[in-house]
Amino acid sequence: MKETTSKLLYHIDNTRKEKNEMNNKYSIYLNVIILSIIASTLLITRNVSAQGTVAFWEHGNIVEAEDPVLSMKRWGWGTTIEQNFSYNWFHFNISTPVLLDGVRSPLKKIFVFFDASPSTTITQIDVWDGATRIKIIDNLSITGNHSNAIDQFNSWIIDPNITINYGLSFSVRVAFGDDGEITFTTVGADFQKP
Repeated sequence: MKETTSKLLYHIDNTRKEKNEMNNKYSIYLNVIILSIIASTLLITRNVSAQGTVAFWEHGNIVEAEDPVLSMKRWGWGTTIEQNFSYNWFHFNISTPVLLDGVRSPLKKIFVFFDASPSTTITQIDVWDGATRIKIIDNLSITGNHSNAIDQFNSWIIDPNITINYGLSFSVRVAFGDDGEITFTTVGADFQKP
C-alpha cells in the first residue's frame, strides 16, 4: 500500500510538472503571438503615417511688417498690429522639410490664424519658395476671429501640390480701415510625405 501511494504521489507530481511545462509553453506561444500582432500593427501604422502628412507650424510672433506700422506688440499669444487707412504686407517664414527620406516635399495646405477687427481685412496671400512666388491667393476679403481652430477662412489647399525646393514663406496683404487691428497667432503648412 505504501508503495502504491508513493507511486501515485510520484505520478501526480509528474503530471503537475508536465501540466506546468505545457502551460509555460502555451504561455510562451501566446506571448509570441501577441507580440507579433503588436509588431504588425506598429508596422502597418508606420506605413500608413509614412504616406501621410508632415505639418510645420510657427508662432505668430515671427511676423515681420514690410513697411512701418502704427504699433506692433508681441504677446504670448501672437503679434498685434495697429494701423489706419492703409495696407501693408506681413511676412512669415515657415520651417521647411525640403527633403523627407531623400525626396522633395510637396506643399499641400497653408494656414494663417488671425483675429482682425471689423475694419481690417486680409486681401491676398502670396506663397514663396525662396525668391520665387509659387502661388497667389487673391480676391480675399476676410475679417473676424479665425485664431483658435482651422476653418475655411484661415486655411487654403494648394491644388495641385507644389514641390518646395528652398524655403517656404507667406506674405499676407492686410487692408486697414479706421482703428485697424489684426493679431496673428500662428501660421503653418502641411507637406506630403514621400
